[in-house]
Amino acid sequence: EDTSSSTSAAGQWLTVALPPALNDLPRRIELRFAMEPQWDQTPDEDPAGSLVLPARAAVGPAGAGWHGWAATGDSASWQLRCRAAGRFRVEVLCGGERYGEWYGGHAVTVRTASGSVAGIMQNGTRETGRAVQHYPLFSVPVGELDLLSGAQSITLHVTATAGSDSACFPCIRLRRIATSEG
Repeated sequence: EDTSSSTSAAGQWLTVALPPALNDLPRRIELRFAMEPQWDQTPDEDPAGSLVLPARAAVGPAGAGWHGWAATGDSASWQLRCRAAGRFRVEVLCGGERYGEWYGGHAVTVRTASGSVAGIMQNGTRETGRAVQHYPLFSVPVGELDLLSGAQSITLHVTATAGSDSACFPCIRLRRIATSEG
């Protein structure tokens, strides 16, 4: 049996060559690790130049999750990876009430090591698709932000709230802005 391992852009692979006599037999392969496997779940930029930073990957207010943010000063942070430095359009995806509208009005700031952008959470575009047919999701543009190449963090801060309407921020979407040079 020949065993090899390799690493590619898609991840790490373990290859085991089985003897030809075993090719037609049903088999079960069992892997035992001497340590606990570590899974890197840091969001990476996709080939189209977008990053989606889901709520489940964020470090946020203890116990509050992403629903019911009504306090100025609430924040959440993500780790992410960009394949190259560049300018990105920042959108926050906000949830609405079932069959209702999302009124928004919250002021937010999105910060990275390379800068920040502030905006008011209003005038969102309703996302479409099967996953959001009953509980609306609105894409709200915040502005543009420069990101560095490689691993970094990004933080969403609620700087002011709009009355009693609580916020629901499921994720941040970053879209690379094409440059005229490339």
